[in-house]
Amino acid sequence: MMKGVENNKFYNLVAPSVFCSLFGLFQIQERCDDIPFEITDEQLARFDAVRGGESKKQNFGYYEGRLVCLDYGD
Repeated sequence: MMKGVENNKFYNLVAPSVFCSLFGLFQIQERCDDIPFEITDEQLARFDAVRGGESKKQNFGYYEGRLVCLDYGD
């Protein structure tokens, strides 16, 4: 992990990236566990700044016990 990223406001909202290509066209994230339920509106509200309008169950998962966004951005 890069130093200082835990101070980023999105740190606890997104799955960590292992690799990101130039301009972010290709990204590999840490493996996350599937979620067994649909995301509620209350949970989605926490991710408004990072999810780019996507609210599919497949765009979220659990990483180290916390709900994170997997496929994010515009």
